[in-house]
Amino acid sequence: MEAAGTGRQGERILADFDRVYERIVPDVARCQEMMLQGEADVDFYITNVAIDAFKAAGNVKTSPAPYGRWLTRLFPNHAAREQVDPVEHPHPVFSDVRKREAMHMAIHVDGILSGVLGTSDLHLPCWTEFYSEPYKCGIHLWDYWYGDALEPDHGLNVVRWSDEESDALLDESWAVDQEARKEAFCKMAEILDEELPMIWLWQGLGAAGYSERLDGVVMNPKPSITRNIADWVIVE
Repeated sequence: MEAAGTGRQGERILADFDRVYERIVPDVARCQEMMLQGEADVDFYITNVAIDAFKAAGNVKTSPAPYGRWLTRLFPNHAAREQVDPVEHPHPVFSDVRKREAMHMAIHVDGILSGVLGTSDLHLPCWTEFYSEPYKCGIHLWDYWYGDALEPDHGLNVVRWSDEESDALLDESWAVDQEARKEAFCKMAEILDEELPMIWLWQGLGAAGYSERLDGVVMNPKPSITRNIADWVIVE
């Protein structure tokens, strides 16, 4: 980050910046090392190991996101290319659940995490968004799984998955009764496990690390810590 101007606030000198450099590094351990040595100011998607190291060092702050975690998953399109309706225009490959199962089985998650990303700390159980209490049905679930949400600009059902039973369960999940929501979500979870509309790989913490010389950093509900980067300043 490059300083563009300075000003004084109390006993601190604050510097605005107008340039951000992003560096691709070989592995998670190197990211952690750069942060601890002051070579970098922000580390996206940190692990539990990094959080412990940053807290012990004291020169790197951590900021957990409100959503708590993020998922890495594949989005196989169930409708044919340039089509929306997966029933009338099924994808020649991904509409077949057996082929989605084969894809899931063929992906060497441990090899990717340890051999490519250089960590096994991300390999947490990859649950769906509603396996735990309080079994809330938010707009996020509707966006991803409801049949109407597969229409362009109407939701996030980008895999074009349509299932009447899961739609009915999502409708039921708006109930006030906790046990009713739990029952609806657990039934829908069984459908997702069987149908694999998306292929879940691993999940990690929704947290980032940032240098103590940065001021104004606010973690937000979306994955990127840079959402309010215009408000950041460098503390000299």
